Amino acid sequence: MQRSCPPFPRVANINVWRTSPGRLKDEKRESVPTWNYIAVHAYGVPQIITLSDSRELMDKMIDTMIDTYGSDSKSQWHNLSDNFREGMMNGIVGFEMTVTRLEGKYKLSQNRSQNDQYNVAHALLQSVDPNAQAIGAAMQQNLETGEQQ
Repeated sequence: MQRSCPPFPRVANINVWRTSPGRLKDEKRESVPTWNYIAVHAYGVPQIITLSDSRELMDKMIDTMIDTYGSDSKSQWHNLSDNFREGMMNGIVGFEMTVTRLEGKYKLSQNRSQNDQYNVAHALLQSVDPNAQAIGAAMQQNLETGEQQ
């Protein structure tokens, strides 16, 4: 059984965002950055897809991937010569998988004080990075609902 991890928001925290009671935001102290994340692991038995197995499935998989993650490059992909595109597709190994189990997990600084969590969430919500904003929103929601893990 294999597992697949789709892209979910994750972001590194900068220590300056964390404060403990009685400490200034920019006061130096021993600590290291940590990652906050939201992840879902999908389990199942993957079926490999290569160009030699099925051109139709490979085309469909690539078109779906481009539509999802890079729609602005769709015309570029389709304007490539057939030989070049086929050479690229020969280097791709895709898969389909019937999901038999899902496991979700998140780490959103729950081990930190509420003040630290608030400061991290606030800083992440101010970021221009959509992943950082998503993590900040999830942290804020946890703080508002009082959910701690």
